[in-house]
Amino acid sequence: MAILYKITAEDNFLSVQASGFDENLQETEDYVNAVIKDALEYKSQYILCDERNLHYSLSFYDNYQLAGFISQYAKMIKKVAIVCAPDYSLEKEFFEEIAVEKGASICFFYDIDSAKKWLSL
Repeated sequence: MAILYKITAEDNFLSVQASGFDENLQETEDYVNAVIKDALEYKSQYILCDERNLHYSLSFYDNYQLAGFISQYAKMIKKVAIVCAPDYSLEKEFFEEIAVEKGASICFFYDIDSAKKWLSL
């Protein structure tokens, strides 16, 4: 199953609900591109991604590549909060560290309230 997602423009942020599986890097980059495209279209500089129902399967190398890909948008998007299942803590810590090193303001959470607080929503 591929990544399934619903993007909603809220008052001051973009809300994303994602589920399924990230089967490969290209598919995941396509998902990121769709989110960024909508964020720019709706002039949303804050993004809240609820990925608790998305199963991560990318390798560490692909996560490294994806972090670099996402950091290209660091100047256009102020903050991205991603809520994920605790099962993926090691992968997400690695991803977050690389993305932040490359200039992105991205942070992973295990609950939606903490993510909203970090985004100042």
